[in-house]
Amino acid sequence: MRIPFNKEYHFQCEIQYIKEVLDKGATAGDGSYTKLVEELLETSFDFSKVFMTTSGTHALEMAAIALDLKVGDEIIMPSYNFPSMANSVVLRGAMPVFAEISEDTMNIDAADIERRITDKTKGIYVIHYAGIGCDMDSIMDLASQYRLYVVEDAAQAVNAAYKGRYLGGIGYMGCLSFHGTKNYISGEGGALVFNSEDESMKRFLEIVRQKGTNRMDMIRGQASSYRWMNAGSSYCPSEVLMAMLYGQLKNLDFVKAARCRIFNIYIEQLSDLEDKGIIKLMKVPYGCEPNYHIFYILLKNEKERSRVQAELKEAGIGTAFHFMPLHSSPMGRSLGFKPEDLPATEDLSSRLLRLPIYTGMEVNEVEYVVCNLRESLMR
Repeated sequence: MRIPFNKEYHFQCEIQYIKEVLDKGATAGDGSYTKLVEELLETSFDFSKVFMTTSGTHALEMAAIALDLKVGDEIIMPSYNFPSMANSVVLRGAMPVFAEISEDTMNIDAADIERRITDKTKGIYVIHYAGIGCDMDSIMDLASQYRLYVVEDAAQAVNAAYKGRYLGGIGYMGCLSFHGTKNYISGEGGALVFNSEDESMKRFLEIVRQKGTNRMDMIRGQASSYRWMNAGSSYCPSEVLMAMLYGQLKNLDFVKAARCRIFNIYIEQLSDLEDKGIIKLMKVPYGCEPNYHIFYILLKNEKERSRVQAELKEAGIGTAFHFMPLHSSPMGRSLGFKPEDLPATEDLSSRLLRLPIYTGMEVNEVEYVVCNLRESLMR
C-alpha cells in the first residue's frame, strides 16, 4: 500500500463553477465568486470583514502595512514558524522577536510573551498550529494591558474555534490560507480578516489590496475610473481560484467531519503507546475545537524520528516533520539570534513527526499507517 503524506480533495461542483467563470470570459479578480467567497467566510465564521488575497503570505504582508510597521518596531512571534510571518515584518524594516512554544500545543507560550515586551513592541503575532487555538485569553489580556496589536496566523486553522469564536476572528486581524496543502484549497490563495469596525482602515486595506488604487469604486459603479491613492500592491486573486474555493467552502462540514474521523482513529489506536511513554500524542486543550488539519506525534529525540520516518518510507508511507526554527536559521542568526536562545523550540521541533491525514483518507489506510508505526516503535 502507498500512502501519500497529503492528497488534495476536490468536489464536482468546482468544475461547474470554474466553467462558469471561463464561459463569462472574466477570469480577473474581484468578480462574483470573490464576493461569494468573502460573504460565505464572513457569514460562516462571524468575521467582520474579509479581503481575499493571492496567498496567506500576502495577507500577512497586508497586515504589516496596516500596522504601519517601520524601522525600530518589534513584533513578538513564535520561532516555530513559517518564514512568511517574519518576512512580512522584516520587509517593513521592523524586527521579529522570537518566543518559546508550549509542548502541549506547539503554539506560542503565552507566559514567555510578557518577558519579551519592550517599549519598541508594537504587536504579537501568533500561529494556531495544527488548527489548535493558542491561549487567546491570556494573549488578548496582554495585548490590552500593553496596548499591542494581535495578528492571528490562522493559515492552518480555517473552521477551527477557541471558546466558541472562530480562529482568525479574535485578534485585530487574522490571516487565512487556502494553499493546496490546507483543508480547503484553491491551489494558491488566502484572506485577510479585519476584526474592527474602523471604516477608514477598511477603506485603506481595500486600496492597498488593489495596487494602491480606488479600483473597487469603479467595480461597484461608484466611479467611472480609478486613480493611484496610496502605496499598495497586487493582492487580488483570480476568479478561477475563487470559483474553486467556493466549491470547497460549500463543503465545510464534510471536510471537517472526514478529517475528524481520521484524527480520532489515530488517537484511539496510538493512546496505549503514549501510556507506555513511547510517544506523546498531540492534545486538544479545553475550549479548543480543531479543524483536524494536522496529526503529529512527539518522539524521544531526533535520531528516533529519523529512524521511524525512514522505516515508514520503506513501507510506502509519506510523513513529514515541520518548521525549522527561525531563530536558528541563517536569516535568524544574521539578526543576532542563537540556537540556545530557545531551547524548548529547538528540542520540540527536532522530535515532531506528522502522519498522513487528508480528507479522502480511508480507514484501512489509517490502520496501515498505525500498524507500521507500531512495528517501528516497538523495535
